[in-house]
Amino acid sequence: MENANKTSRTLVNVIGIPSLLFIIYSGGILFLFLFLVIMFIGSTELVSLSKKKGADLFSPTLNQGVLGIGLLYYFDMIDHILPFIMIIMIGVMIIEVFRSSKSPFLNIAITSLAMIWLGLLIGSMIYIRNESGFIVTLSIFLSVWTCDTFGFFFGKNFGKSKILPDVSPKKTWVGSIMGLVGSLACMLIFYYFELFASLNFCDVLAIGVICGFFGQLGDFAESALKRDVGVKDSGSFLRGHGGVLDRFDSLAFAAPLTLLYLKYFTEIFNG
Repeated sequence: MENANKTSRTLVNVIGIPSLLFIIYSGGILFLFLFLVIMFIGSTELVSLSKKKGADLFSPTLNQGVLGIGLLYYFDMIDHILPFIMIIMIGVMIIEVFRSSKSPFLNIAITSLAMIWLGLLIGSMIYIRNESGFIVTLSIFLSVWTCDTFGFFFGKNFGKSKILPDVSPKKTWVGSIMGLVGSLACMLIFYYFELFASLNFCDVLAIGVICGFFGQLGDFAESALKRDVGVKDSGSFLRGHGGVLDRFDSLAFAAPLTLLYLKYFTEIFNG
């Protein structure tokens, strides 16, 4: 079993990472399709996790809502997202009335979570790629990855004091701090080589903190949900790497907060 997981991890690293980098570079429909797939698989994982708590979600409406938000991001229709979510949630509540489900409260609450977590938060990466371009998008991905890599390496080899043992038993203060350092270092490398056309030094530091600090909080938040339902991984789609939600938990916080920063504190979207 362990050998199979190692083989799977190797395949994901050798094939998956270059493929993802190519898709980030290409942008457009290819990037949209990737994230719609991520959001769809994430929604199926969330449905599966929710069943362990006794929920019985109406999956078609949940999936349509999540993917619909992604499409609205792609077509630069952010102002339509809130009305869309209102309509979806009213529809879900009406459906629950006529389904006579044993868990309407859970069903409605988890569907709302899906709209926010998978649609608004993870889906925001679609808008960032369209509006800010390849370099900014790549820097966010690499900053989050660097944070994870630094956190794992330094935490495993030098970390002793646990940061939140009840949520994520293996995470240490050393790993967390070095993850933030790695994220900042990654962003500063982009800045040093003058790859950012419209971001100044303070912008780079701010996005580095968002990816390195808040990205880790996204990881902890997903860990708290998994611990509540008693599972180690959100799914097995990426064998040896856990589920889609496991791989994009940090991005779920880093992407929307970066989007808000870019929109309100820089000229990238308004230049």
